[in-house]
Amino acid sequence: VVDSPILPAVIELLKCKTIQMISAAAMVVAKLLTATDNVERIVELGAVAGMVDMIYSDIIEARTCGIKILYIILSDRPHLRKHALNRKLMDEMFRIVKSPIHADLALNVIEIGCQEPEYWIT
Repeated sequence: VVDSPILPAVIELLKCKTIQMISAAAMVVAKLLTATDNVERIVELGAVAGMVDMIYSDIIEARTCGIKILYIILSDRPHLRKHALNRKLMDEMFRIVKSPIHADLALNVIEIGCQEPEYWIT
């Protein structure tokens, strides 16, 4: 599945404007990231970047989905933290944690980020 031509297409679906397509694609990518041994290939294809990009979506449900899945990935696959954690992401999490929507989810990501400051503190 990892080297299938389908995977880049699924990753591209993360950029859709409908929550149904985003959610379906996100679940496939998240499952691959947490269940596949060949994670580096999935990262090369842009899976983690695509998941992180969901956090900046105009669609609230996409942001929710992105933060939840990001947390799962960061929790289950600590070696992927270097690909996901960066200053821009953490700044966004600190911004989100101040709002009533997604604050609890952002706090979870911040907690993991604080365990790996070398990836985002410059």
